[in-house]
Amino acid sequence: MLYLQQDFDLHPASPRTRDAFVALAQDALVPAAERHGARLVAAFFGNSEWFFRVTHYLELPSLGAFESWRVACLGDAAACDAASRAEALAPSRRETLLESLGAIPVEALARGIESAREKPQGIYTAAHLEIAPARMADFTKMLAAAGPMLPILASWRPVAGNPDLVIDLWKGDPEATYARYAPADARANAFMDPLREVAPKERIVRYFPLPYSPLQ
Repeated sequence: MLYLQQDFDLHPASPRTRDAFVALAQDALVPAAERHGARLVAAFFGNSEWFFRVTHYLELPSLGAFESWRVACLGDAAACDAASRAEALAPSRRETLLESLGAIPVEALARGIESAREKPQGIYTAAHLEIAPARMADFTKMLAAAGPMLPILASWRPVAGNPDLVIDLWKGDPEATYARYAPADARANAFMDPLREVAPKERIVRYFPLPYSPLQ
């Protein structure tokens, strides 16, 4: 599976603009994307990098499907109109094509969506980890072993770009554990010490679901 991350920086960054974007996404932008074979798996807003940045994650089965989707969207007048209207609300945009790292099974995301229908989570977290040179295999093995015990829904890496970047999507806000200072205990050290050896840098992005997001 491939995942297209779309970041929209709203301008002006205000509740009014966000409401306008939500209406556009529900009425035109997401239906246009899904009409040609993509599937929206998450729609969030966050304030970590840009106030009221909107982020969509679209799922596609393969690189060939992604290319066919792009061509179909460009040939769809309604899709082009929706994209133009999105550009007016978010002049600054960015797209990143991601692939599954393999350490977390793709079924975990589907289970997360199903679980969110019954019990909304309310907050999600993307952990952006910079893997040390030549340690990607070690990190993948470590994550695969720890994954069943952690609320991680997906683990992705860019198809092209930074080869040492991994993005883990978590349920909830694991950073809340470290929101207040407390001396490190043996359990925290046992988890973090080997992680920091293979992934010395980490950046946290908090996400809040939008009304049309499958992950709530």
